[in-house]
Amino acid sequence: MKRIVLRKAGDVGSIIFTSIEVLAKQIAGEKRAREQAEAECARLAEQLKLAQERQFGTSSEQKLQVSSPGAEADSPPVISDDAEPKKKLRLAASGGGRKPLAAHLPREDVRHELQPHERKCQACNGELIELSPTVAEEMYTIPKRHVVRRHAQANYHCRCCNRFTSAPMPLRMFAGSSYGSPEFVADVATAKYQFGIPLYRQVDMAAASGVPLNRTTLANLMITLGDRLTSLHILLREKLLSQPLIHADETTVQVLKEPGRRPEQQSYLWLFRSGAKAEQQMVVFEYQQTRAGIHALNFLTQDDGSMYSGKLQADGYAGYNSVSEAVRIACMAHIRRKFVDALKLVPSPARSDSVAAEIIELIGELYAVERSGKGLTDEALLALRNRDSRPLVARIEAWLKEHRNTVLPKTALGNAVRYALDQWPAMKKYLDDPGCSIDNNIAERDIKRVVMGRKAWLFAESVDGMEANAVLYSLVQTCIANQVDPYRYFKAVIERMPYAKSQTDLEALLPWALKQEFEDEAAAVKLVA
Repeated sequence: MKRIVLRKAGDVGSIIFTSIEVLAKQIAGEKRAREQAEAECARLAEQLKLAQERQFGTSSEQKLQVSSPGAEADSPPVISDDAEPKKKLRLAASGGGRKPLAAHLPREDVRHELQPHERKCQACNGELIELSPTVAEEMYTIPKRHVVRRHAQANYHCRCCNRFTSAPMPLRMFAGSSYGSPEFVADVATAKYQFGIPLYRQVDMAAASGVPLNRTTLANLMITLGDRLTSLHILLREKLLSQPLIHADETTVQVLKEPGRRPEQQSYLWLFRSGAKAEQQMVVFEYQQTRAGIHALNFLTQDDGSMYSGKLQADGYAGYNSVSEAVRIACMAHIRRKFVDALKLVPSPARSDSVAAEIIELIGELYAVERSGKGLTDEALLALRNRDSRPLVARIEAWLKEHRNTVLPKTALGNAVRYALDQWPAMKKYLDDPGCSIDNNIAERDIKRVVMGRKAWLFAESVDGMEANAVLYSLVQTCIANQVDPYRYFKAVIERMPYAKSQTDLEALLPWALKQEFEDEAAAVKLVA
């Protein structure tokens, strides 16, 4: 250690002062480092707790003592400033007793009667007179039955000129395949894409009935079906781009055999769909390797190069900003969800009085206004939003700005406030258009069918398989959105697609075009029954 030689008496004070400054800076630096480390530990602890909640916790919000704005559960009514304290609500009784069996099901009568020699009174041996029967109904199921249809093509011979002629055969989408009947292919497609039954399980179910099937055969049928119906998929996209509002979302999928990529790499199914008020509902999935915004831009760009300029409602993912000419509408459900995550981190006794619960209640009031506006005309809904929703939106915005600087930025609550403020300019725009929804839940519900199915089929082996998934999920979800039975739709389209030669023929095969035909057929069957 160097020895310090003091030349002047004043040097002692100067050196002490300098040493104090150095030590103070060191202490301040260590304090900042400790605070940063503590904040990082708190952030990681929050993330761990949220991950545990998602993995092991309940998905219901009832235990959080907050109201869910979804269609399945009612939110609290709008509370005015001078309202009385809330009372505990009870669910109204739904009425006891079993519901009758569906009226459209065919009925079979089974009589249970006494034999002729038993129709004597046990007391006086008098003749028993039959009264009105007591009827009890029970439903039974007929197991799936596989039938082999044999096409016998008549052949003819002219003895005069020795010419041969055969009767014409109907065009078949799967010509040459023993499994290519419209009924069978439609059944496999609806089982997988509507009900989430993977192909290997369908093979097991058929084997239990004594019918040997091969998973590869079924997979090839689905790939071929998707390929043959691609023109309908393209037509759906063209019609969707003419809609004033498009909802968008995306989810991960996995393709095992994709050139230039590892089997474990994630790919994406993108979803684009029409608004809830569209007369013709359209749902279109598209497969892409990544989540890059260029895919949204490409999908929402017309063949002539013009970009979609309507309203685009999605979550806060920045990739959708690539569609620069579209008017972005944010999603209130995503905003709310982040505050619910923050509320999960609050100890149960303090939740009802927490900051997160306060904003969740305000958002719940917005949803209550939307529920009260169901069924209103566009003009009436716009007036309702201006009267009730706009002041609430202003209150929420003021609340967010007030708490922006009072919550820790790297906590779940701080992240929720920051996200909401970032999204708020795009969120407020729903107020100006009665055709817009308050959230993007309609798209999330559509994509949920893929998510649930993915848990069963796990992955696609090839790009062709995943592209077929996109086509067939699009048609199934479009059917469901238009109240069309997917099985009847696939059966009809498989029968008629080989005869479609023009754009008009293709448009006649879209789900909403066949809806009236199916309804008329059902009414005729009911009338005969």
